[in-house]
Amino acid sequence: MGERSRKQRNIRILGLLALLAAGRVAAEERNVKSIAAGLSFDHFARTVVWAGDDAASGILTHTLAAKAEIGLTSGLVFSLSAGFSLTDFSGLAFDALPISLEFRGATLKGFTLAAEAAAPIRIFGEFEIGAAGRIVYSFGISRSWPLEGFAVEGRATGQPSWIEVSAGPRVAYLAFGPRVVPFVEVSARMLWASFRMNETLGDLTGEDAKKVRGDFALGFALGADVRVTGRVTVKGKAGIMPYAGGIDSLVSVGALYGF
Repeated sequence: MGERSRKQRNIRILGLLALLAAGRVAAEERNVKSIAAGLSFDHFARTVVWAGDDAASGILTHTLAAKAEIGLTSGLVFSLSAGFSLTDFSGLAFDALPISLEFRGATLKGFTLAAEAAAPIRIFGEFEIGAAGRIVYSFGISRSWPLEGFAVEGRATGQPSWIEVSAGPRVAYLAFGPRVVPFVEVSARMLWASFRMNETLGDLTGEDAKKVRGDFALGFALGADVRVTGRVTVKGKAGIMPYAGGIDSLVSVGALYGF
């Protein structure tokens, strides 16, 4: 299956998840408890080994997104978000091009779509055990760089994309009431990524792609939902993803206005 086909498949999967969730919400619209919208910011740092490489390299992404959230009386909370991302890749070597290139890191612009859900499972005294899941698809805008130092004109054009799926248990502490709800979250996280590089140097052309095919990480996060006013809620969490030789990080913060 080609890269274009995989991207189209991934978009269809994300769209199907959104349609299924929207269908459930529509079916249970009489049970809608809350509707909110706002902005969210996400920081995402992940160390991976690309297929064919021996050394690890990093993926760093910052995303600013518009977010819509629907809460049902059953406790299920579903949200969709779409936004703008800035992603930095480092330490990538493209050897299958007419002239080998080393991508040493540059900020690449892109767009991000995400769907997530959280649901309570059971309450034990002041603790609520639940589950949370999220799927994020980020697709980058192509960026070109001139190839200098050659007798003929040349350019290199790169375009990245990645998908992360995460899911796991969440334990919330309810002793402070609905205004402040701290929680701890554990998540299993799978990442697929691709960085395609095209090169033109005079009459020579070539294409090379670096890929990550399902990199697994285990994440641990602390967070809280804070109701600032009757309509404004701030949600935030910070976490780590340990790997052999280091620790990656994740941060998410958002503000929502309830209707």
